[in-house]
Amino acid sequence: MAELRAGTRSRLGRTRQRLERWRERYGGRGQPIPEDLWDAAVDIARVEGVDSTARALRLDRGRLARRMELASAWSGSAPEAGDGHASDELVEVDARGLCAPGQTVLRFEGRDGERLVVEVSGASALDVADLARAFWSRPR
Repeated sequence: MAELRAGTRSRLGRTRQRLERWRERYGGRGQPIPEDLWDAAVDIARVEGVDSTARALRLDRGRLARRMELASAWSGSAPEAGDGHASDELVEVDARGLCAPGQTVLRFEGRDGERLVVEVSGASALDVADLARAFWSRPR
């Protein structure tokens, strides 16, 4: 465990430097933090804890906690690109096999932390691609 924490603390220092460089270049409040930096913060928080990670990286504790929850809920379900980060490409899925009789829940999260949860039950017709496009392209 001590080796794991030492490695995480080293990564914490590198992530802090990356965040500081990003803040210097692209601003601060109001600018969405890149997903790869959020991913690194979530990985560190799994070992060091949300409070100490948020404090060390100067991140909003609530947003970091929500991202950890989402990462846990979605772990292993997102398509991965060759560099280890989620791909920005769309994947076509035959939705007829997705909706079992009963209820289906779709969850979306924007880069700004906003969430959308849609519960579909029965034989509802829903264009998931249009819904996702509308959510992710909404004005901020």
